[in-house]
Order: sequence, then structure tokens, then C-alpha cells
Amino acid sequence: MEIKTGRTHQIRVHLKHINHPIIGDTLYNNEPSSAKRLMLHAHKIALLGYEFEAIAPKEFEF
Repeated sequence: MEIKTGRTHQIRVHLKHINHPIIGDTLYNNEPSSAKRLMLHAHKIALLGYEFEAIAPKEFEF
């Protein structure tokens, strides 16, 4: 998923629209979940020619 704007909730609304809501999203996902938070992680962020990458937290492993 590539986000180009700073609109609030953009990714959450889009993923719900394509029937792939974020696990733990109580606003846009009506399915019950044991997640205590949004299971959303920014793997890579690029700003002004710099790129930052982060490993997903262990709780994301299945």
C-alpha cells in the first residue's frame, strides 16, 4: 500500500472498501478481534530523499 497524501484514516477507509480491513480497527472493521491495537506497521517510509525501514514487531508473526 502506498500512501501519497496526509489524509486522516485514508488507508483504513481504503482497506475496508476493498474488503481487507485492518485487524484491531474498531472503527472500520466490524469483525471481532483479540488485537489490543491496530495491527498496522510502516515497513518503509521515504522522506526528502531519505528512506527508513523497520522490522515488524513479533506480535505480527503468525
